[in-house]
Amino acid sequence: MVNFKQISFMFLVAIIAIVSSQIVFGQLLYANATQCGIVNDSQTITLTSNLNAINGGAFNGSCFYINGSNILIDGAGLNVTGNGTSLQAGSAVTIASQAPWMGTGIIVNASNISVRNLNISNFTNALNFTNGTNISVSNLNISTLGGSAIVFVNVSSSNVSYVNANVSNTSANVLLFNTSSNNLNISNNIFASLGAPGLVSSHVIFGVTSNNSIIRTNNITTALANSPGNLVSLDGIRLENSSGAWIDNNSILLRSNASQGVNLTRTNNTVISNNTINTTGTFSSSAGIFLLTTISNILMNNIFVTNATFNASDINAQSSTQLILRNQSNATFIYNFTTVGLIIANTAFGELSYLNASIVRNGTNLSSDVRIESNNIFVDSDDAPGLNQIANLTFFGATNFVTRTPFRNGAACDSVTCTVLQNSDTYIFNVTGFTNYSVGEGSGSAVGGSSSGGGGGGGISSANQRKSWTSLGPQQQATFVLNDRRIAVSEISFKLKETVRAPWMQIMKRATVPVALDKTKKVHQILEITKSSDMTEALLSDVKIKFSVDKKWLNDNNLNNNDLALFRYDKNKWNALPTTVENFDMSNVYYSATTPGFSYFIIADKGGTTSTAPATTENAVQETVQKPEATPETISEKPEKPVAVVTEPVSEEVIVEETPVPIQSNTPVYIGIILVLLIVAVPAGIYWYKNNY
Repeated sequence: MVNFKQISFMFLVAIIAIVSSQIVFGQLLYANATQCGIVNDSQTITLTSNLNAINGGAFNGSCFYINGSNILIDGAGLNVTGNGTSLQAGSAVTIASQAPWMGTGIIVNASNISVRNLNISNFTNALNFTNGTNISVSNLNISTLGGSAIVFVNVSSSNVSYVNANVSNTSANVLLFNTSSNNLNISNNIFASLGAPGLVSSHVIFGVTSNNSIIRTNNITTALANSPGNLVSLDGIRLENSSGAWIDNNSILLRSNASQGVNLTRTNNTVISNNTINTTGTFSSSAGIFLLTTISNILMNNIFVTNATFNASDINAQSSTQLILRNQSNATFIYNFTTVGLIIANTAFGELSYLNASIVRNGTNLSSDVRIESNNIFVDSDDAPGLNQIANLTFFGATNFVTRTPFRNGAACDSVTCTVLQNSDTYIFNVTGFTNYSVGEGSGSAVGGSSSGGGGGGGISSANQRKSWTSLGPQQQATFVLNDRRIAVSEISFKLKETVRAPWMQIMKRATVPVALDKTKKVHQILEITKSSDMTEALLSDVKIKFSVDKKWLNDNNLNNNDLALFRYDKNKWNALPTTVENFDMSNVYYSATTPGFSYFIIADKGGTTSTAPATTENAVQETVQKPEATPETISEKPEKPVAVVTEPVSEEVIVEETPVPIQSNTPVYIGIILVLLIVAVPAGIYWYKNNY
């Protein structure tokens, strides 16, 4: 017969034994400079000796289990070693959603964590972050287990910085981040993946559902082609269902079948620039850059070293929309496009935009099929019939023409084939199909010329300057410094409320504008400022324009220093902008003005009223032309390095305040409570047993 009293007593003893074992074997120990364990809020730990998680880890073979915020772990160049006998070797550092002593689902939100200067080996994961934010990882040397080990696991953790990590001897993903892990900074790392038996898919950096991350200046090596197992996909950088990333200046070596240097799958609004991607060996279906079902991505200045001997391509874009290649065609050979809205640009000379045309084309030399040179855009429609589509052509610097006219194969193009869209130094016309196009001299009234009289005259655009940025972040100060003395403006500065990728701005000195101005107004100079379409007026703030006027012009027109203002044309009228005299010298007066946006501008005296006369500088050639739309986006050939302030969706390395705080006692409160319960429960159990037996 079952004695339920005895069973109840044995169950109580078992519970007591389990809880006691957790204490005896160190599972609930708090970490300090000489032992692994749990790390609570506001703690600084600087190692003084090598640690071994085998002899007392936080739980499940891990070393540090972070259970709080405002924590710094400094390895001081020492070693943390895990139990490398199985794939359940835990993590060197864990931020997770489990309580370590019971394994139940208690959510832990950790923030402001810094881990640095550690040598980590023989763990399933070096670092495992879940539900963390504002985390800095730097200066780590890591070697992990084989099999499916992942070095860095990042789940639902944002604002995380991985900098200066050297990872080797790993077999699967080096860095896996997913589930809304946003604003990551992955920079200056050396990552190598070697592959392992049984793996069919493994990527060095792999992000899923992650937005606004920087992946920059990393040295990445994928698995060897003859690595063990049955690898069918191993990419250097792979992003899925993500947006807003910036991938630049990485060196990627591909050494496996079906591998891609950079793989964007269902990933949008991402810039891939200045990477060197080396494909070597005998591969099947490898690509330097691979795009699948993507929208609005930019590829620029990437270099492909293709030594593969079988079916490898530099760029493979499938089911992609609004793909922009900037300064990329000359460095691209084997390509495969199935895209809508392809744009190919050379930022020095011009661009070719296919608008909404569907492009289906594979080729062996994009640099031969498409050439964009000084006053020349050519598409080899015989060799590349898939590129023979309706398109807009943009020519930069179309100056020194009396009458600009589209030319086709060296002669004036007929109006059916070519339609002028913008008649200025940035000259745009549409074509119905391809051969060789340029800008030539036509017949008719003058549309350009040399400067004349009035201190500010000239042709339609006797001078212009253009500025582009790789990216501008929220509240970053952007400055456009001009160095053309023919233009009165010396500097334009502004900020944006949101991040804008690859923005540009252009200022043109004009002789006339097609809007009304009082004939009696004394105009020093007429200007037009255009910008990329995504820099909307709603995003602009703190816009300031600095300009100067020579004193001789002021004296000749009987004007004092304070008589001038900058005017902006907006809502069908000229509006005087707040204008301040900043300084003056013997020759010039220096002004600054603030404006809510960009359009046509004049530097003129404050007197006068609006009339129906077109605005012109003195002795300038008249022009009738519609106000042009902003030209298609272009960016500089060499993207600028970001400034120290936040320039992109991801901040630089997260800095955690390192004020030392006392290390907490290794006798936590709950252990005291358990001891009290034991003291009460054991005598009570004995008393109960004696009374019942």
